[in-house]
Amino acid sequence: MKAPTAAFLGTLRSELVTEDTESFVYRPERRPARGVLELAAALALVVGTFLIVTQVRAWYGWLLGAPPLLACAVFAARGLAWLWPRPMFTITVDRRARTLLVSMPTDRGQGLAKTRYADVLAVELVEKDASFAVSLPLGDGRRIGLGFFRRREDADALAARFAGLIGVDVRRA
Repeated sequence: MKAPTAAFLGTLRSELVTEDTESFVYRPERRPARGVLELAAALALVVGTFLIVTQVRAWYGWLLGAPPLLACAVFAARGLAWLWPRPMFTITVDRRARTLLVSMPTDRGQGLAKTRYADVLAVELVEKDASFAVSLPLGDGRRIGLGFFRRREDADALAARFAGLIGVDVRRA
C-alpha cells in the first residue's frame, strides 16, 4: 500500500554553503499545534501522576504512577518530533567535482548514492494529488526525488534553483 503524498510534504532548504559545495536538507512539515498539544498532555500526565502519588501515600502509590509517567515520555517525544522533525535526506551538490551526493539516515547509519551532473537529464516538476513533486530523472531510469510541496511557487523555485546549479532544463509533466 502506497503512503499518501501528504505524509511526505516538506521543505528542502539550503543548510550549508561552502565555496565548492551546497548541502540541502529535506524535512517534513512542522506541525506546531500538534506538538504543543502533545507536550501539554505530557505535562498534564506529570502533574496528575504527582497528585495521585501524593494522595495515596503508600508504597503502591509509586507503582500506580509508573504507567502514566511512561505515557508522559511517549507524549513528550512525539511532541518534540512534531516541533523539530528529523531530516528525511540530505543532498550535497559539489560544483568542483560536478556530482550530487544523496544521503539518507537508515537503521545502519547513512545510505549514500552519488551521481554525476552528466547523468541528470532534467529537473522534473509534476502535479500529484494537489501537491507538486520535484525530481531529478537520471539516464539509467532512476530518479532522485527532491520533495513534495503544497504550493506551486515553492516547487517552481526549487526546480529553477537545481536547474541553475546543475545546468539542465526544467521539464513540466
